[in-house]
Amino acid sequence: MKPMTPCLLLLALAAPARADDKAAEAKAKALHDAASRIVELMKGVKDREWAEKAKGELERAFTAFEKREEDFRQLSEEDRLKLRTTWDAKFTALRDDFKKEGDRLQKTPGVMAVLADLGPFKKAREEKINQARAIVKRLDMAVQAYKLTTGDFPKSLEVLAAPTGDGIKPFVEKKDLKDGWGKPIQYDVKGPRNKGIKPDIWSLGPPEQKGALIGNWETKK
Repeated sequence: MKPMTPCLLLLALAAPARADDKAAEAKAKALHDAASRIVELMKGVKDREWAEKAKGELERAFTAFEKREEDFRQLSEEDRLKLRTTWDAKFTALRDDFKKEGDRLQKTPGVMAVLADLGPFKKAREEKINQARAIVKRLDMAVQAYKLTTGDFPKSLEVLAAPTGDGIKPFVEKKDLKDGWGKPIQYDVKGPRNKGIKPDIWSLGPPEQKGALIGNWETKK
């Protein structure tokens, strides 16, 4: 997964007028406090019930963070560079905490079914969906290449990542056998969804959305 962060240390390229040191420090502190509040709320979510209770407050916290982030981006590049000595380590620690908590919430049953439509969680979900589509497409191409090379479709996807012993490199890397949620990519060599023309390959999709398969077959619109 790309790291699921709300850009806790986003340094904008465009910058208007200079601010005095106290004003710049105040904006950095406000941004840090807003980010800290988000991480604090995330740490308090233990299950779906807690997620439901915290959702409204989390939504307000993300909105507050975006406002503080916009204020911070208005600082000149010179001001932002001066702040890095004091604030870089603090924001890096927050970013790491956010990623850690985000990964935990992703794995906590029922939580993302509640929080998936909130800003950074929604973005992370969309990124993982796109990642799963790319992996399925890559495996589909590898399966076709395997057949051209050997004459048959592989009996399993694991075959594609294994050395052949005859000088032919593996068709994919082992990391390509799992989707962005860490779940194994599914495979059916008989290909019922592809009418037997080729094997079916699919990700189970977002854990919080049952039945949202991401496969290598055409879907009805």
